[in-house]
Amino acid sequence: MTFFDLTNNSEFRSFFPGELSGFNQGVRAFEGNDTLVGSSDSETFNGNGGNDIISGNFGFDFIRGGRDNDTIDGEADNDIVNGNRGDDIVRGGENADVVRGGRGNDDLFGDRGRDTLIGDAGIDDLFGGQGSDTFVLRTDNAAFGIVNADAVRDFNAAENDRLGLDTRITVNDIILDDRVDYSGIFGGTTENDTVISIGSSGLILGVFLDTPLGEIAPRTDILPDSLIYGTG
Repeated sequence: MTFFDLTNNSEFRSFFPGELSGFNQGVRAFEGNDTLVGSSDSETFNGNGGNDIISGNFGFDFIRGGRDNDTIDGEADNDIVNGNRGDDIVRGGENADVVRGGRGNDDLFGDRGRDTLIGDAGIDDLFGGQGSDTFVLRTDNAAFGIVNADAVRDFNAAENDRLGLDTRITVNDIILDDRVDYSGIFGGTTENDTVISIGSSGLILGVFLDTPLGEIAPRTDILPDSLIYGTG
C-alpha cells in the first residue's frame, strides 16, 4: 500500500492530473486542518485528524473525512463520500453518489443525480436534492426517542425517491405513522410528517418531514447489506 502522505501541519493542496497515479491508497492527511482539492482523475482522500475541507473535483473519487468535523464534497462524477467520525457536512455533488455520515451528527446532501444517502450512527439530517434518491435507515441506528432519530428533509415521490432498509428487518416489521406533527421538533412546514419505526421493538428508524405516509409505503426497498454496511 502506498500513500501520498501530508505533514501534521495544516496544508492546502490542489492536485493536478496524474500526480497521485503512483499512490494506490491516495492522499493521507494527518492532524492539521487541511484543504484538499482533487483533479480530473479518480482519487482517494483520507482526512484523518483535523477539521478538513476536501473536494473531489472530477473523477470517481473516494473520500473519507476521518476524525473531527469535516466538510466534504464529491463534486462531479460518481463518488463515494464518508464523513467518518465527527459532526460533518457531506455532499455528493453531481451524478450518482453514495453519501455517508459515519459516526457523529451529520448533514448529508445528495445534490444532483441518483444518490444513496446513509446516515450511519448519530443524529443526521438527509437532503436528497434533485434526482431519484434513496434514503437508507439502518436498524442498528434505531433510536428510543424521536429527537434521536435521523430526519429525511426532502423526500420527493415525484422524483421517485425511495426508502432503503437493510436485511435485518422486513417490510412487514416497519410501522409508518403520520398521526403526529413533528414539525415543531425538526422544522417541517406541514402536518404530514411520517415516523418510521420497528414494530417488534418500537425503536424509531427515522422521520420523513413534510411527507405523507402514502408516498413512502410503496417506495420501500430492502437493500444489500454490502451496500449499507460495507461501503466506505
